[in-house]
Amino acid sequence: MLPDRPDVSYHYDLDTGTLTLSRDGRLLYSGHAGTDGVFRDENGRGFGRALDGSLVLDPDALPGYAARPDTEAQQRARSSARRDRDRRE
Repeated sequence: MLPDRPDVSYHYDLDTGTLTLSRDGRLLYSGHAGTDGVFRDENGRGFGRALDGSLVLDPDALPGYAARPDTEAQQRARSSARRDRDRRE
């Protein structure tokens, strides 16, 4: 379980280097760190790192999970960025 996030659990197998993340029993991620020790989601965004047998995770960057819901301002900014991108394409 992640601190302050009882709905997210993880298992890190030191022998195989496999990290498994789940939320309320639903699989969020299962895989290995890259050669740089960083765990990345399917879009290449880093969300965790293996360091000397320890694991450091950023709860706000976990695949399929946002630790803190977006504020209204963040939602508007994201929507505006999408519209700008769509106009350029």
